[in-house]
Amino acid sequence: MQAQAMRVYQITFTGRDANGVLPMFTRVRTMTGKGAVRAFIERYKPVSGWLSGDRRATR
Repeated sequence: MQAQAMRVYQITFTGRDANGVLPMFTRVRTMTGKGAVRAFIERYKPVSGWLSGDRRATR
Protein backbone atom coordinates (compact mmCIF):
# COMPACT_ATOMS: atom_id res chain seq x y z
CA MET A 1 0.00 0.00 0.00
CA GLN A 2 1.37 3.39 -0.99
CA ALA A 3 1.25 6.46 1.21
CA GLN A 4 -1.02 9.24 -0.02
CA ALA A 5 0.66 12.35 -1.36
CA MET A 6 -0.09 15.84 -0.09
CA ARG A 7 -2.25 17.84 -2.50
CA VAL A 8 -3.27 21.46 -2.73
CA TYR A 9 -7.04 21.98 -2.63
CA GLN A 10 -8.74 25.27 -3.44
CA ILE A 11 -11.65 25.95 -1.08
CA THR A 12 -14.41 28.27 -2.29
CA PHE A 13 -16.31 29.78 0.63
CA THR A 14 -18.86 32.56 0.95
CA GLY A 15 -19.44 33.64 4.51
CA ARG A 16 -17.84 35.30 7.49
CA ASP A 17 -15.88 34.71 10.64
CA ALA A 18 -16.23 36.51 13.99
CA ASN A 19 -14.36 39.57 12.64
CA GLY A 20 -16.12 39.94 9.29
CA VAL A 21 -15.58 38.47 5.84
CA LEU A 22 -13.30 35.53 5.01
CA PRO A 23 -11.38 35.22 1.73
CA MET A 24 -13.56 33.64 -0.96
CA PHE A 25 -10.81 31.43 -2.42
CA THR A 26 -8.32 29.73 -0.11
CA ARG A 27 -5.71 27.06 -0.79
CA VAL A 28 -5.18 24.30 1.74
CA ARG A 29 -2.55 21.54 1.60
CA THR A 30 -3.83 18.14 2.79
CA MET A 31 -4.09 14.53 1.67
CA THR A 32 -7.86 14.35 1.05
CA GLY A 33 -10.73 16.64 0.10
CA LYS A 34 -12.48 15.96 3.39
CA GLY A 35 -9.28 16.87 5.22
CA ALA A 36 -9.11 20.11 3.22
CA VAL A 37 -12.57 21.16 4.45
CA ARG A 38 -11.63 20.23 8.02
CA ALA A 39 -8.35 22.19 7.80
CA PHE A 40 -10.16 25.25 6.40
CA ILE A 41 -12.71 25.22 9.24
CA GLU A 42 -10.01 24.76 11.90
CA ARG A 43 -7.82 27.51 10.45
CA TYR A 44 -10.42 30.20 9.70
CA LYS A 45 -13.20 29.33 12.18
CA PRO A 46 -16.18 30.50 10.08
CA VAL A 47 -19.35 31.40 12.01
CA SER A 48 -21.72 31.32 9.02
CA GLY A 49 -21.59 30.69 5.31
CA TRP A 50 -21.38 28.05 2.61
CA LEU A 51 -18.66 25.96 1.03
CA SER A 52 -19.04 25.69 -2.74
CA GLY A 53 -20.68 22.39 -3.63
CA ASP A 54 -21.78 21.74 -0.05
CA ARG A 55 -25.51 21.65 0.67
CA ARG A 56 -25.21 22.37 4.37
CA ALA A 57 -23.96 25.43 6.24
CA THR A 58 -20.61 25.24 8.04
CA ARG A 59 -22.17 26.00 11.43
